Amino acid sequence: MEIAVRRDRNPLTLSTKMLTGGNLLQILSGYNGIWVPTERDNIPAEAVVGGCTEYLETMFVGSAIHEKYIIPGKVVPSHKVCYVPYDGREIAKPKYVTLVTAS
Repeated sequence: MEIAVRRDRNPLTLSTKMLTGGNLLQILSGYNGIWVPTERDNIPAEAVVGGCTEYLETMFVGSAIHEKYIIPGKVVPSHKVCYVPYDGREIAKPKYVTLVTAS
């Protein structure tokens, strides 16, 4: 895994690029969003899209607590969970928070 970090011109934005298996990931800080408690597939309006599954289902940015850690993850509505990475596997969490655009 190769990681490169650079600071953009905007001081509130930190871009991190991680190259893993040909996929590129960019993480931005300073985003004006809020975390909304969510259960199962009750996705809040204005949820932040995080990508799509191999079946082209929209996924959303989520986060959940596992083993006392707050871990960012992906929300797959048809699975009714937020998946978080932990110890080399994906853990399904039915109670989680979803990142929502602040209005």
